Amino acid sequence: MSQFETYAQTQIPQQDRSKPNQNQLLGTLNLSSGQNEKNIDQNEFVPRRSSQTNNYGYQQNTLQVSPYPQFNYPLMGQQTMKEQENLEQMQRLMKENETLRYQWRTLEQENQKLKNENNQLINREKNNSTEIQGLQDQILQLKNENKRLMNTISDDQYQLLDLQKLKKQVELNKGLDNQISDLEQQLSIANKQLSEQKRQNSFQENEIQTQKDTIDKFKTQLKELTQNNESQVQKNDTLLNDNRKMKQALDMINKDLINEQEQNKVLFQKMNQLNQGSKDQINNLQKNITNLNFQNEQLKNQLIILQQKEKELQNVQNLNLQNESKLRQMQQQISEQQRQIDQYTMTIQTGKNEYQKLAVKTQSQEQDIWKLKEQLNQLNTQNQMLQNKCYQLERSIDDSLSKSQIQSADLKGSLDKWKNYGLSLEQEIKKREMALHQLENEYVHIQSLLKGAQENEVQLRNERAVTLSKMKEMHDDLLLYEKKCNQQDGELTLLQEQSRNILQNQERLEQDKLQLNNEVKKLMEELLRTQNQNDLKNRDYDALQMKHESDNNMKEREVQNLQLQNNILQEKNIQLENDLTKEKEKIFQMESRIRNLESEIHNLQFKQTLQQQYSWNQEPLNNHNNQIQQTENSLIYQRINQNNSGFMNPQQNNYGFQKPQQPKPTENSNAPYQVDEFPDHRRTNSQQLIKSKNYDLRFQYQPQNVQP
Repeated sequence: MSQFETYAQTQIPQQDRSKPNQNQLLGTLNLSSGQNEKNIDQNEFVPRRSSQTNNYGYQQNTLQVSPYPQFNYPLMGQQTMKEQENLEQMQRLMKENETLRYQWRTLEQENQKLKNENNQLINREKNNSTEIQGLQDQILQLKNENKRLMNTISDDQYQLLDLQKLKKQVELNKGLDNQISDLEQQLSIANKQLSEQKRQNSFQENEIQTQKDTIDKFKTQLKELTQNNESQVQKNDTLLNDNRKMKQALDMINKDLINEQEQNKVLFQKMNQLNQGSKDQINNLQKNITNLNFQNEQLKNQLIILQQKEKELQNVQNLNLQNESKLRQMQQQISEQQRQIDQYTMTIQTGKNEYQKLAVKTQSQEQDIWKLKEQLNQLNTQNQMLQNKCYQLERSIDDSLSKSQIQSADLKGSLDKWKNYGLSLEQEIKKREMALHQLENEYVHIQSLLKGAQENEVQLRNERAVTLSKMKEMHDDLLLYEKKCNQQDGELTLLQEQSRNILQNQERLEQDKLQLNNEVKKLMEELLRTQNQNDLKNRDYDALQMKHESDNNMKEREVQNLQLQNNILQEKNIQLENDLTKEKEKIFQMESRIRNLESEIHNLQFKQTLQQQYSWNQEPLNNHNNQIQQTENSLIYQRINQNNSGFMNPQQNNYGFQKPQQPKPTENSNAPYQVDEFPDHRRTNSQQLIKSKNYDLRFQYQPQNVQP
């Protein structure tokens, strides 16, 4: 608050400060409330009401009273030089006062503008500070995000190391799993081999028991034969003569036997041809099995595609069931044929007994019968081999059927192939049935031949023991050979399975390697992406920091400029306040001069009144001069009052606080200020005024709303 404002505020009484709407003048008249106004004499002292706005923007009714009594004294004479000089000085002073007031108002307006600009700058500083705080918060957030990203990157690196460790462990576990699976396969194979060996051992034990029974029977038979031989030796001595007689007949029989041997050779050739055909069939079947295995491998690759077609393959399963039923029927037929073969072997054994009875008679033909017996044994061994091969073929067929059942559940596209294959199998089965039928016919024919040969086997009784021992040795050798072959086949199958497992493991390892390489590539790509993102974020962060620093520098420069402007404005305000104080002092000096001049004027007027009392008749002569002087004096007095009112107006002087802008009233805001006390030289009683027709109205006319 400036000194002028403090001084102006001290001019207001405390009651007016606390009660801004209270009237400060006494003797107010209620002329605006609808009452009838009285007729007032022109020479009377009459207060007049005027409305003006107070400090709070409300209208306030005030009385405007002419501060001086209105006299109409006659002039004593013309004005002197001093009075003219005084008037000229008064006019000059008034003009200077008006110029000073105008300058003072302009300075106040500039001061208000500067204050508003200062407030705006303060608000800008506040906004800039808030923006700076927001940017600092953003910087902190970006720093926190950068830290978080760096932490995530470090965590990702640790996780990558953990992943690599886990991958190594997975590879080790896969190797262990492969080893475990290999061991499990080996265990399953060993269990299968054990079960097969147990089954074979049980089968061999049964065979050994049957062989022991046959050996016991043969021993009893040999004992009986030895006894019979001893009895027959005696008989033979008696029969030698008969035999000699019978030689001629036997020669004829030998010729017949030679013919029969030739026929037997032809039969053996046919049997060899049949064996070769069976071998060719077996080779074809093996080729078919290899083809089937190849097809199975191809079909395994098609399993993934044909999983959705399980419903349509139920018909194939039904057909397979029908084929299985047919195969079971075939197996039953084969079992019946085996029973028939067993019966035939029993009949052969009975024939052998008959041979033993006829051996005495056919000693001369034992060598030929031995050859036939060897051939028969070969045929029996071949039949056994064929039976074993048929059994193996049946097992292979069963295995292929089981595989086909497993595969048929997942295969539809290969229905036509399987149907064709089933038809080919049926044709092959029919061919085999025809071959078996032919073999049965040939077997019957051979049995008929054997019956003829059994009659000749009786003569070969002595040589049979040697042949039996040799046959046992051969049988043992064959059993050992079969065992070795089975072991070699098992080893081959194991090696094949191991090779397949190794290939599968290699393929799995290659797939795992590819997957791991792909995963490593993906992880490296992700790392590169994260690094690129971090680089971009770091670049953005650096750019933001640069922008923020540049903005901060600009804002700091603006703040410095604003501070400089504020300092300049403060200096200007201080200078203006100093100028205002100086001008106020000048104004006070001028007012003191004006008061002195007014006192002199009043003294002059008092003298003039005295002169008028003695010169009543001289007034018409000086009417014209009076009027001129009246107008000049009234204008001077009006200007003085207006300047005083402008100086003391609280609406123009804000007294240190800003008043809200209110709408301007109809009356001028520069109305004269309310007068608290009447001057000493003014007369309050209107009756004491001098009344006359030629009353001087110099000070009666007082405009209320005149702007300077």
